[in-house]
Amino acid sequence: MKERALREGLETADRYRLSGLAAFAKHNLGLALGRQGRLDEGRRMEEEAVQAYRAEGNRRLEGGSRIYLATILAAAGDLNTAEEQAQEALTILDAAEVFEQANGFFRGLE
Repeated sequence: MKERALREGLETADRYRLSGLAAFAKHNLGLALGRQGRLDEGRRMEEEAVQAYRAEGNRRLEGGSRIYLATILAAAGDLNTAEEQAQEALTILDAAEVFEQANGFFRGLE
């Protein structure tokens, strides 16, 4: 049921060229597929979400996608790559938090 809704959302996003919505659907679909044991397909979706979020400059969701990707990779037994993705996610998310805090500080000066 959830998979079907996510796939329909992805099709709609692609049809209307809504890249942010497409990335969001891939991000969640990847994890859903991974939890169903469809690890290759889940990995592909999550890798596409990482690429889309990186292209958008959305560091927070890129980090989240990398965490989901690490989860899928670990389930597939690829522990080294899973660890690499998890470490990259932590670096990205830490940088995103610092940026967000600095941005809030400068907004307060306006």
